[in-house]
Amino acid sequence: MWLLLLFVVLPAVELYLLIVIGRVVGPLTTVGVIVVTGMVGWSMVKVQGLSTLRRIRAETAQGRLPAEEMVAGLCLLGSGLLLVTPGFLTDTVGFLVLIPPLRRALARQLMERFKMRIVSSDPLSGAGGFGPSDGPNGPPHVDLGDGEVIDIPAENVNTYNPGDREDEGRDGRPRSNK
Repeated sequence: MWLLLLFVVLPAVELYLLIVIGRVVGPLTTVGVIVVTGMVGWSMVKVQGLSTLRRIRAETAQGRLPAEEMVAGLCLLGSGLLLVTPGFLTDTVGFLVLIPPLRRALARQLMERFKMRIVSSDPLSGAGGFGPSDGPNGPPHVDLGDGEVIDIPAENVNTYNPGDREDEGRDGRPRSNK
């Protein structure tokens, strides 16, 4: 459904608006407005994008995750794509996203929407934390089997290599005595 809207309905509406506005103000003026809004919009996206990047770096330097700023940066990318797409409707939406309070509100709404898809406790999801949602009976059960707990002193955490143990191979399994 979204693809139909994106690739059929949106271009049809844009074409209709271009024809109607072109009849009122003239075709050259219409093309000029489209080109100018694209150039002005893109330069505004560039300036605001660099500002957002500085805020991301500052938050990261303070040890905080700049999640909202990163999503706002993605919103700016989308805004830039809308602004370079010829048309009045896409330019209007693109310029609206450039307004900082609206962009922050959009970023927060997107983060809320996708929070439901993030499963941080799912051991099968991999490092990114994305995976199948918990079913009606809770998270899926994973049997890790019997294993050996290895206590690593805190000072060796970054340098520990399981293959360094004499009784284990590089994969952490006991060596066979063949």
